[in-house]
Amino acid sequence: MALLNGLVEGVVEDVLGKIVSPPLLIAGAIVATPFVAPYVSKKIRPVAKQIIKGGLWTVEKGKELLSEIGEQFSDLVAESRAELAAAAAATTGVKSAPEETSSA
Repeated sequence: MALLNGLVEGVVEDVLGKIVSPPLLIAGAIVATPFVAPYVSKKIRPVAKQIIKGGLWTVEKGKELLSEIGEQFSDLVAESRAELAAAAAATTGVKSAPEETSSA
């Protein structure tokens, strides 16, 4: 079966190679384009729209995700600052409080 397929492909390539030259193929494509383009564009347009919609959806979800990540990071920074401030206040308060009680 593979031998037969290879033989058929070889014959077709030889015949087409001798009959149809690359410039003739290009000319044929140019002539066929006005007839083929409307059909192809009707079939490709919905696919292109779906791809664009998917891209827009992805960008929108990406923006939402980055916004959420930024908000959570902001919260972490604020909590860390508050903890540092509380630790600094506790450190200064703890040092001065025992000194006052021991001095008294």
